Formats: sequence, C-alpha cells, structure tokens
Amino acid sequence: QALPAAEACEAAQATLANMRAEGLPLNVDAVSRAISLCGCELPVAESLFESLVAAGNDSEGAYSCLLRAQLGSGDLDRALVTFRRMLQRGIAPRGRNASPVLHALCAAGRQVDAMRFSGRLVRHGLVLSQEDHAALLLLHGSRASPRQLRRQLDRLLREHSTPGAETAAAIEAAVAAVGGSAAATRVAVGHDGRCPCCGGGLQLLTLPEEQREQVRSVLLSRAHQRLGSRGSPPL
Repeated sequence: QALPAAEACEAAQATLANMRAEGLPLNVDAVSRAISLCGCELPVAESLFESLVAAGNDSEGAYSCLLRAQLGSGDLDRALVTFRRMLQRGIAPRGRNASPVLHALCAAGRQVDAMRFSGRLVRHGLVLSQEDHAALLLLHGSRASPRQLRRQLDRLLREHSTPGAETAAAIEAAVAAVGGSAAATRVAVGHDGRCPCCGGGLQLLTLPEEQREQVRSVLLSRAHQRLGSRGSPPL
C-alpha cells in the first residue's frame, strides 16, 4: 500500500541520509526518485534538486522530476523557469519534460504562453504528440480563436496525418467551440473509397512534394472560402 505523500517524502529523505552515512556516492536515480516523492513539499524537492546541480548531476530525468513536482504544487511559473534553466544547461526537451508544462499552460488558458512554448519546442526539434496538439486545439477553441485553431490543425495534420479517436474528438470539440459545428461532421469513407454523404470517390494521388503542397494550399483556400460563404467562422 502506498504511503501518504508526506510520509513517502520523509522515507525518501531518510533513505538518502542513510546512503550518505554509509559513505555511498550520490545516486542520481535515488535523488530523482526522492524529488518525485517530495512533490508535496516543494522546498524539499527543490533542495534535493540543487544537491544534484552542485554535484554536476542535474540530468534530464532530474529536471523532469522537478518539473512534475512544481506542476503538482500548482506553481506553473516556477516550472517555466526550471524548463528554461534546463535548456540553458544544454538539455534537449523531450515529451516527458515538455508535455506536462505545455498541457498545464493550456489548462490554465494561457494561450500566448502556450503558443510561445510550443514554438520553442518545435525550434528545438521536438515533434509534438497528438495529445499536445489536441490540448492546443482545445485551448484555441475555448478562446474563440479560429485563425490559431486553423493553424494548429494544419500543423497537426502535417505531423500526424491520421489522427486517433481522441484527437478527432478534440478537433470536433474545438471547432464547435468557435461556432463551426457544421464543419466538424465526421465521415467514414467506405471500403470502396466512396463518401456516404456525396457519393464521391477517393483516388490516390502520387505527386512530387512541391505539387502536393500546391494542391493542399488550393484545397485549404477553397475550403475556407466555402465555410465563409456559409456564414461560419473560417476554419
């Protein structure tokens, strides 16, 4: 049975104290685990982390544990400072350290900060997960920002051409939130490639990358114009 948070933190500190008393070297994994267990006592977690920094052992895993502790304490701004510190240390962002911060920004409704943060992740070469995109889509929908919603949807489909069921549901919810529910109807194409709504057939196009982008731009432009002519916000 799991110990209550405060007792788990005390037990973790006692284990580290015993290790020091026995003259054992600093174990990064053990300290990182203790940081996670002491999320209920943020000053303790941060003190443990600083002990790793002093020893030159502030690893990506340790930063991830501290970020989760800070977010769990509701201190989003402090987590942002820690994340910037991690990047300055030369540690690249990964899903386990970046996604919790991004999702917390989205949950807090901090649209500008979330957009800047996601942009920084992309510049560092991190590909956002479908869950990350979904969180941003729902944020833009809740803020009634059709332009940002459209751009985010574009990025999502570039990186994940076949969204999963949860992502599709997020797309529908975000579009509906900005008043474009008519454009959020999901269609299941039959095995014969026929659309059940219009009867049109799908055909596979094999085009060079440049031509695919041109076709895609034209189709998106026409779709936006059509939505606008129906009186719905352009998505």
